[in-house]
Amino acid sequence: SLHVKFLCEDDDALGRNEVVELVNIIDKKCSKGGPIVIPDEEVIPASTICNFVIVNQVYQCLVENMDVKIITSVNEENHLPGLSNAHITYFEATSKTLEFIPKGIINKFPNVKALKFNFEKLAELSESELKPFGDKLNSLWISVSAIDVLKQNVFDSTLNINHLFMSAPKLMNIENGTFDRLSNLNKLTIQFRCINEDATTK
Repeated sequence: SLHVKFLCEDDDALGRNEVVELVNIIDKKCSKGGPIVIPDEEVIPASTICNFVIVNQVYQCLVENMDVKIITSVNEENHLPGLSNAHITYFEATSKTLEFIPKGIINKFPNVKALKFNFEKLAELSESELKPFGDKLNSLWISVSAIDVLKQNVFDSTLNINHLFMSAPKLMNIENGTFDRLSNLNKLTIQFRCINEDATTK
């Protein structure tokens, strides 16, 4: 069954730790090869470019003030001992300038299953931007200030999304059928301004 929850802007939003725990659960249940087990759970920053940390056995890359050059600057030697780009399954980034999702993320981290973006100037979430992540993507957390519509085909290339959280204060329109093909979706949370009486789901 699908659990859907709409939150007002001032309600408590889902934090990174909750997303990480969810990813770990999904990974254990859905991954054919089983979860990547990393014994050391200590959180250790390893790079000023991309902070590599381990939380609940999930190896993560955390980027603040992201731009397109940061991803290409990530080198294997930045990692925690014995780990590499291939071990990253959770990617989180914030940006005050980017107006799109960089394509180089999946090239650097081919096994990413969960994404969290906080992009202030992202004006549109498109199918082409999510397409590189494909069927591996099972959790998406996105906070955007400018998006006002969700297109019907936006998730057509990421059909295995299990959990979707979106904070979009200006969201006005969710096109009919946007979530119809997400057969694995069991939790959908959309946070927007509740005072907007013109918001529609057409």
